[in-house]
Parts: sequence; C-alpha cells; structure tokens
Amino acid sequence: MTAKERSKKLKAEFKSKLHQEPPRSLASEFSSCACVAAILQLDAEGVRLAFIRRAKSEKDPWSGQIAFPGGRKDDGDVDDIEAALREIREEVGWSLGRASFVGYLTDVQARNRSGMQRFYLRPLVFFVEEALPEPSLNALEVDCVFWVPLSYLKSSLSQTLLHFPDRGGEIPGIKLPEGDILWGLTHIIFQEMVQVLARSI
Repeated sequence: MTAKERSKKLKAEFKSKLHQEPPRSLASEFSSCACVAAILQLDAEGVRLAFIRRAKSEKDPWSGQIAFPGGRKDDGDVDDIEAALREIREEVGWSLGRASFVGYLTDVQARNRSGMQRFYLRPLVFFVEEALPEPSLNALEVDCVFWVPLSYLKSSLSQTLLHFPDRGGEIPGIKLPEGDILWGLTHIIFQEMVQVLARSI
C-alpha cells in the first residue's frame, strides 16, 4: 500500500469512528462557542498532530500555553467547520478544504486559572492528506506551530503530573519534545480523541 493509499484509508477509518454531529452539545447552556481544530496528518513516522503555542499576552488568560488552532465562532461563519477553517487560516496560514473534516469530539466548557468560563470549546478533527505549506503565523495570537507524532504523545515516558497546590491536587499532562507541557483543556480533548480512534492510531 502506498503512502497516499494508506493516508486515504486512515482518513476513512477516522471518519467512521468520529461523530458527524456534536455528541454532547453545550449550545443550549452557553451562547458563545470557540471552534478548535485537531489537525492530523500521516508522515513517514506515522500519524502526527499539530499544536500551536499561544503568543504571550497579559490580556490572554491562556497566554503561552499549548493549544489547538481555533477561536470564537463569528456570526458570519456558516457553521462550525467554516469557523474552524477560518481560524486555521487566520492563525497559521493553512487553507484546508471542508473535505479534510472527519468529525467532532465532545464540547467542553472553557476554564482557566480563575475558574469556569461562560463559553465552550467545540473540538473538530481534520485529517490532511496533502502536504501543507510553511505556516504563516499571526504573531499577535500564535508564537509557533509544530507537529508531534501520536506515538510520542501516547508513550508512557512522555506522561507527567503538574502540581497545583491552590487547586488541591495534581493535573495530568504530557511533556512535549520542545519542552512545553500539554495540559488542561487541550489535554482533555486529546485524550478523548485517542480513546475514540483507539486501534486506528
């Protein structure tokens, strides 16, 4: 099987396992939504996942953290997919087509160090079969974009715990090759994706 054939096969498998509509919608509880994009791609080492490091800003409660590309859904967005694709273009300069969408994960209420927020994240999963150009970053929002192999992310050696005495315990995370820690909402979304796709990855 060629790399192109394997990529097409994986994309079909992922789409068959993921929800084609939001599995648990929080739209009735919150009026504001941020669509975030988990972008997968097959390379020589296997399936990999794209992350961004958010730009540092005193106005951003998630400043400098590892996240998926994404942002608030605007009134002009036709649907969730268009909102996520627009945010990908604006943040990292990649123009993905609607055909790259493979499914939804579960909505998650937003939170930060100050507590729960009055909006939610809607995670969408994309699988890119074609090569992507060099990113063109929006420096006001994104410090960098990078790929991490799923094999590394799932390895027991990369798992860690973050200590938060003010929260009364420890929070699981993943030590990334660049030295950052994947934790919080992005880690929660990633863990669900791994569970849903299971044997395919």
